[in-house]
Amino acid sequence: MSDKNHADRFLEELKKIENEKPIKIYLDKQKDQKLIIDLDSGNKEHVTLNDSTYPVNLPDSSLLLLDEIIMEQQDRLLECAKDYLQSGRDTYFFLYDLISLCVYIDDLPKRFNKLKKIAPTDDELLHNRIHAELGSEYQKQNKSLGFEEENTKKRIPDLHVDSLDIEIKTITKSVLTDEDRISFSKSFRNSHDAALSQIDDGGMIVIGMWSQRMNNELKAYFSNLCFTSLPQVGSNKTILVLEGNKVFEDYFVVLPSNQAQNLIYEFAKSGYKRIDPMSYMNHMSREGFPHGRITSGSGMIYSRRMG
Repeated sequence: MSDKNHADRFLEELKKIENEKPIKIYLDKQKDQKLIIDLDSGNKEHVTLNDSTYPVNLPDSSLLLLDEIIMEQQDRLLECAKDYLQSGRDTYFFLYDLISLCVYIDDLPKRFNKLKKIAPTDDELLHNRIHAELGSEYQKQNKSLGFEEENTKKRIPDLHVDSLDIEIKTITKSVLTDEDRISFSKSFRNSHDAALSQIDDGGMIVIGMWSQRMNNELKAYFSNLCFTSLPQVGSNKTILVLEGNKVFEDYFVVLPSNQAQNLIYEFAKSGYKRIDPMSYMNHMSREGFPHGRITSGSGMIYSRRMG
């Protein structure tokens, strides 16, 4: 089968997934340990968590936390997964966000356990994953993570690192067609303004992107500003968190906060478009976790970018 035909078939399968409904999320605790979503069609999506042929293996403590969240919040997670499917973020990203959330929380002080609670809305899991990721990474940089009670403001920012306020926002459900680029710019401006109201002057704003296409377009557009290492804490910074190519690794774009809205507007107005839709399948998952789908109708089994 040619690459084009394979891509066409792959994209057709993805479109079908959007109409499916998740009915169960669970851990298969056999040798390799898989996180699995059963769909109402009889199909299954899964990620292998521990496999000796891959470099990433989850510690037992993270697996226990993952199992706890699944057992205690099954209904909430199913609603969240449904939003991922229906808005095009894909089941892999749901599985990855849930797994990585547990890994990051496992590294952090107990007060970050509040991030285990997943509201049954699409962006809450993504928001919590980014929140925990930042806390974990800044802790590795030997930064001081402040307690919420140390902040006397009525509206408490998400993080307090080295005495600097950090507010996290997500831009959800934008697909970045030519028609909605300006709409995206407006959503960015609204989220950015809301974040500014929640931090002291000179604080830092972090914004994650829901759309896979959005992540890829922004990575290409800001390629000269895009790095895999989390920037140092600093005043008047707006950081875009973009999906990485490997597990537990994202791309970060740092913009001056007083220029961020104008820079995003220029991106939207430019009509920039460098990601070939036929290569879209190459941006579907991160290297490190084997990812597969079992399709009951055809008996077809395939894996995506197992890395």
